Amino acid sequence: MSSKKKAENYSQVNFYKNGKFSLVDLSIQGKEFKTQISKSKKGGNLYLIPAMVDLKTYLGEPGNDLAETLTSLERVALTGGYERVLVHSNAERLLKNKEDIQFVNQSNKVTIQAVGSATKGNHEMSELFEMYSAGSKVFALPGRAAVNSGLTQRIQQYINNFKGNLMVNPYDDQIRNTAQVAETPITTSLGLSGAPDMSEYSIVERDIAIAKYNCAPIHFSGITTKESVDAIAQAKKDGIQVSCDVSIFSLCFTDEDLVDYNSNLKLFPFLRSKGHQTALIDGLKKGTIDAIASYHQPQIIEDKKCEFSFAKYGVISLQTFLPLAIKHVIPRIGWERFVESTSANPAIIARAEHSNQYILIDTESTWELNKKTNQSLSNNSPIWGKEMKGEVIGRFKL
Repeated sequence: MSSKKKAENYSQVNFYKNGKFSLVDLSIQGKEFKTQISKSKKGGNLYLIPAMVDLKTYLGEPGNDLAETLTSLERVALTGGYERVLVHSNAERLLKNKEDIQFVNQSNKVTIQAVGSATKGNHEMSELFEMYSAGSKVFALPGRAAVNSGLTQRIQQYINNFKGNLMVNPYDDQIRNTAQVAETPITTSLGLSGAPDMSEYSIVERDIAIAKYNCAPIHFSGITTKESVDAIAQAKKDGIQVSCDVSIFSLCFTDEDLVDYNSNLKLFPFLRSKGHQTALIDGLKKGTIDAIASYHQPQIIEDKKCEFSFAKYGVISLQTFLPLAIKHVIPRIGWERFVESTSANPAIIARAEHSNQYILIDTESTWELNKKTNQSLSNNSPIWGKEMKGEVIGRFKL
């Protein structure tokens, strides 16, 4: 990090505890800190909040070690303010057996939690209980697209026997299997093949019906449309066990940012219109959307510095998650809702106990993501070389 500031003897810190913020005077000595109610009525630029939990991270290792390893992932997550990250299968290797789960699962300064692949990459279920016994509490369907309804229903039934959680990508690639982006007037004018809104919300509506029939929980990863938000809101009202997350990039960028064909903005979930983005923000405010995830997906330079149509999906984001949120998200949803959607809620979805780790954030500290500050092995980021505000300057146990 670029900031040289040390976390010691700060006062007037916005401290989050028991669901709300209070202004406290903070005294720090080494790794110990003490708080007392501040006599001041003015809040400052320092926030002490629970360390974050990320629901969607990808790892290069094994198979693409040049993009990200377990060691570099822990480093970047620690710098970004995380206590736990959930690692999903990558294109090179599915996490489909107990050996894969044991390889990924680590608990050092940051807990790295493997998400088991619910299938073996085809229409055959993986050894789900074997992976659960090895430490995988959450399972996901591999790849971008959803699988057929019968297989989804059987997987969910099986996982529910041991109280696991199933994550699905709500995307039907049969509707537009050549899509590279969302279908909007802007992307059509750019000559890019796009996926219509219904390719997402049709799967959301289908899998809500399956969850209702199974009386089992389901989690939708990376929703992007207003129709999906509305369907999930109604499902929650009806008592169906449904949760969902949204990518930080869906809250910060829209299809309008694709006009210069920046391959670092070739993302999945797809970027959609400002109207859909407003619906996502409203969904967070109302509690329909449970969590905000980083969708950290490192790629080697050859897979990004190329024509848009040939570039792979993804962006590094664990380290820049907080600055992006401070600029684009927190002013629209508030700090309380942000903390809920990055700590307590994702911990529940991950079937994990939230720890007592806290991070101290300076919202005014400026820094730039570059070769010197970047903790990832990859550099595929749309904000590379740009000045940002907000970084973690301390980490403590309460």
